[in-house]
Parts: sequence; structure tokens; C-alpha cells
Amino acid sequence: LFPDIISYNAAISACDEGEHWLWALGLLLVMQQARLPSNVITSTAAISACATGKQWQQALWLLLAMQQVDLIPTVITYNASITACEKADRFEEAFSLLGEMQQVQLFPDIISYNAAISACDEGEHWLWALGLLLVMQQARLPSNVITSTAAISACATGKQWQQALWLLLAMQQVDLIPTVITYNASITACQKADRFQEAFSLLGEMQQVQLFPDIISYNAAISACDEGEHWLWALGLLLVMQQARLPSNVITSTAAISACATGKQWQQALWLLLAMQQVDLIPTVITYNASITAC
Repeated sequence: LFPDIISYNAAISACDEGEHWLWALGLLLVMQQARLPSNVITSTAAISACATGKQWQQALWLLLAMQQVDLIPTVITYNASITACEKADRFEEAFSLLGEMQQVQLFPDIISYNAAISACDEGEHWLWALGLLLVMQQARLPSNVITSTAAISACATGKQWQQALWLLLAMQQVDLIPTVITYNASITACQKADRFQEAFSLLGEMQQVQLFPDIISYNAAISACDEGEHWLWALGLLLVMQQARLPSNVITSTAAISACATGKQWQQALWLLLAMQQVDLIPTVITYNASITAC
């Protein structure tokens, strides 16, 4: 029995999980050797596999190869290509593809914009993320939780805590329910901008809306305690985590030690360092630097 185009398409699509992008490219080569022409589904599936494997260059090469054999990419094809760029932190390429879609008279959908906004999470690209939200609004394309969370995360990276909290508020006004990831991005925005009170307020708000803070939530909030005399709050959060049976990690302990260093609490800092070793957490250079600074 000889595999046909459907057989290969299904097998290449199966490569979309994990680091199997090389298998997808290998199957394309086998098809070529068997003189079995691929179609849009084949190429899109291979691009998607490359996206999962963060192989943005291979994804864009496949997109170009499609056009050279007169295969017309679809919105799904472009979405997979933009996602490949987003996962590899290739902001400029992701935006270029979004513009290319409009040039070939394809209308970006919510997945296109979500991927492009997520690509803004690297560097100082938060303004681009807000710009895309405006474009979506003008196109009357409603955003979803993923859209808003990605934009908040971009603002967090750019230390734009006010914009992040405005986006969080805007979500609630249009009945979009923030997730733990949304709140984590918002708390991180406050932490990076040294907004201690706002970070703690968000942590409390999570519990009010029946969301359970995770390790990322607490790590961001404890890191926010690194400014001023907030070391007691950091230790309080460690106690809350302990009562919730939520194990801390190296980031948690290092952030708490750093808060104690800022508050000139050297004994507390060294106690935390010792406590790490007792639960088999391996201190890093940053951990020791914070401990030395405390002393």
C-alpha cells in the first residue's frame, strides 16, 4: 500500500506535539522523493510543527516555498507562521507577516492578533500591543481573555503598570473574566515598576474573585517587597504559602532574601538561606549575592 496525501497530512499534523518538527520536514522530503505533490494542508501542518518547535526560520522558509509553487496560504497558514515568530521572540517578523496578510487580501482573525500581541512581550513593544488592540477595535473584532492577557504581559515587560491595570479593568467592563495568568501578568507589571501596594491589592483581589494564587503570583508579590521596608510582608507571604501547602522555589526564597537585604534584616536573610538548604533548594549566585548584601 502506498501512502497518499491524506496519509502524509495526518502524519505531519501529528508532529505538532513536542519537538517533532524535524520529522515533519523529513516527511515533506519523502513526499518530494515519491513525487507526491503537497497541498496547503501539508505545508500548514509542517509550519505548525515548526512553530511548536520554535523554528521560526524553517516556518518562514516553508511559507515562502508554498508561494513559489503557487500554493495559496490561508489565514490558518499565516497564523501558524506568526505563532512560530512569536514563540521565538521574533517581533519584527511577526508584524511583517500580519501586514503581508492584508496585502494578499486575507483578514487577520483573533488568533492572528493574539499571536502578534504575544510577540510584543519582548523588549519595549508594549505600544505596539496597544496599537493592535485599537486596530481590532476599529475592525470590530472582539478580543478575548488571551488577547488582554498578552497585552497586559507586554505592558509588564515594558514596566507600564498603569496601562496593565487599565487593561485589567477594561476586561471586567466587557465581561471578560481574568484568569490566574492574567493576574500574574498584572502583579508582575506592578512588581517591575516597584508598585508594592498595587501588587498586594491584586493578590487580595484574586482571592475575592475565587482565584487561587500560584507560585508565580506569590513570587511576583514577594519581589515587589524589595522596595522600602516591606520585608515583613515578604515573610508574611511565605507563611501564607506554607499554610496553603504551596511549596516555594528558589525564586521565592531569593526574592524574600532580597527584601530582607533591603530592610537590613541580615539574620532573617541568613535564616531563609539556611531554610532553603534544609528543603533541598539549591541557592544560586543571585541568592548568595542577596544574602551577602544583607550582611
